Amino acid sequence: MTSDKGTFGSIAVLADGSITFTSGAPELSGNAVYTGTGAQVVLTNEIPCGFALDNDLTGSTDGGVVHLSGTLMIRGGVFEC
Repeated sequence: MTSDKGTFGSIAVLADGSITFTSGAPELSGNAVYTGTGAQVVLTNEIPCGFALDNDLTGSTDGGVVHLSGTLMIRGGVFEC
């Protein structure tokens, strides 16, 4: 994903609701990985096809907190979501 400031980031949400976020944004700690739990995962035939989150994630380097909120739904494709 790309932020409104043009900085790249990555969000991973697993079927168990765990969340990982990384970003190259200079406002965040360098090389930090932010982790949390509690995402609501949408499963279709046991395949994660979407998620909703509104969660605080804690940074690995300085304990900083970022808040992520939003949804993603996959429609069609090889997983037939």
